[in-house]
Amino acid sequence: MITPKFVIYTDGACTPNPGVGGWAAILQYTNAHGKVLSKQISGSVRYTTNNHMEIMAVLAALRKLRYASDVTIYSDSSYVVRAIGDWNGGKPVRTHRGWMVKWQQHGWHRSASNKKLMHKDLWQELYYLASLQSSVAMRWIRGHSGNKFNELCDALAVEARIKAANGILEAGT
Repeated sequence: MITPKFVIYTDGACTPNPGVGGWAAILQYTNAHGKVLSKQISGSVRYTTNNHMEIMAVLAALRKLRYASDVTIYSDSSYVVRAIGDWNGGKPVRTHRGWMVKWQQHGWHRSASNKKLMHKDLWQELYYLASLQSSVAMRWIRGHSGNKFNELCDALAVEARIKAANGILEAGT
């Protein structure tokens, strides 16, 4: 079987921070005929932080993958990109290892001195989901710089946040 290849764009939004938040992801897959198939997902949380929403966007996208895939994820959150790092064959790439690896080695604390790790449950699930993929390449993209998929993700995340603020909750919350 040929390994599926996905390109994923993610974004999170929270106003104020902390406050009502939204997240979004665009998953793109090119089929055997060269046609690009795309799926948009989004959700919201009533009281959260921007970092939580940035993490949720990546997590929700990886949850959608049914088979081990080659995945390239674009995020405008350097925190998320640096935390996850690159993966190959279900293992972190030594030269581009993310902070998650050390957190896992330290019992899901920020350091050996047991500093509390925020969003520990999300990082644990992300670590697991990354290990299931054939490869994961995290790529930072400057937010609001004209990339149409990053801009669309931002608009979807803001829309989800606004709906949550107005009491209209969607699936994925």
